[in-house]
Amino acid sequence: MSRRAGPHRPLLSILLALAGLAGLAGMGACQPAGTARQVSSGAAAGPRERESPEPPHRVHSRADDLAAIRPPDRLSIPSIGVDAQVEQVDFLGVPQDPRHVAWFRSGAAPGEAGTATFDGHLDWTSGPAVFWNLSRVRPGDDVWVGGSGGRLQDWKVDLSQSVPYTSAPPDWLYANSGPPRISIITCDGTWLGSGYANRLLIRAVPAA
Repeated sequence: MSRRAGPHRPLLSILLALAGLAGLAGMGACQPAGTARQVSSGAAAGPRERESPEPPHRVHSRADDLAAIRPPDRLSIPSIGVDAQVEQVDFLGVPQDPRHVAWFRSGAAPGEAGTATFDGHLDWTSGPAVFWNLSRVRPGDDVWVGGSGGRLQDWKVDLSQSVPYTSAPPDWLYANSGPPRISIITCDGTWLGSGYANRLLIRAVPAA
């Protein structure tokens, strides 16, 4: 999957995926926000290499006793070196800081029934952003979600898929019932001039 080598564009919002609304055209769309600055070719040449974060020293929540964390304050994906602060946003929100991750506070919290949804930027006007390497995540990888009081939830990725932006959202993506899950979303695929062709969807379930 290619990435645009040139001016980077910020992720916009993930559109409503309610019954009767079809397609992912706006979900995770990367479009201009003001005037994008030209970045050096080196900034876009490849993914950033970062050391994997060490597990936070927190109280671990077992999968069979997964008390909800509301609000989450940290999201870590050790396999790609992500250890990011979480911003609380409304359903159409995205993180203000490209190094941060956004959580949809109007939906499920991590550990509640249904899917807790996170999104983040693939790239930014200054270069790669928090989820530049998200396409490297594979089933079985760990995702840690942290909350107040030093609590930590351990999740395991069970699905990674890149879908056309014209696709209907999968039923699990914004579910408000059913087993606890988390979803992580960013842009993916070929740059089309006004947005990316695909949306990358990561799903994780409580670690056993």
